[in-house]
Amino acid sequence: MVKRIAPENNPAPNEGDFERALRALRHADPRIRYRAVAQLGRLGDRRALRHLAAVYRTDPDSRVRAAAARVGQAIHDAAPRQNRPETAGTARAEARPARAQSRRLARRAARGAG
Repeated sequence: MVKRIAPENNPAPNEGDFERALRALRHADPRIRYRAVAQLGRLGDRRALRHLAAVYRTDPDSRVRAAAARVGQAIHDAAPRQNRPETAGTARAEARPARAQSRRLARRAARGAG
C-alpha cells in the first residue's frame, strides 16, 4: 500500500527529489518504479499528475499501475478545489446533470401519462 500524505504535511521537498522520482519511473525494475510512484505521492506535487497518468496507461506491471492511480487520485484530491483548472465554471457544470435528470424524468412521466 502506498502511503499518502497531504502536501501541507510534507517536509519541504526539493526539486531534486521530484526529478529523481521522475527518472525512477523509467527504471527497468518494477519495484523501483513502485517506490518512485510512492515518492511522488509523498511529495504531493501536482506536476506529477501527468507523469502518473502516463504510468497508469503504459506500465507493464499491474501493481505499479494501481499505485499510480491511487497516488494520482490522492494528489488530485489534496489540491485546494479553487486551484484546480478543471473546476472552472463548476456551478454550471454541476447543474447540468440535475437538469438532464429532470428532463429524463419529465419525458418518462409524459410517456407514462400518454
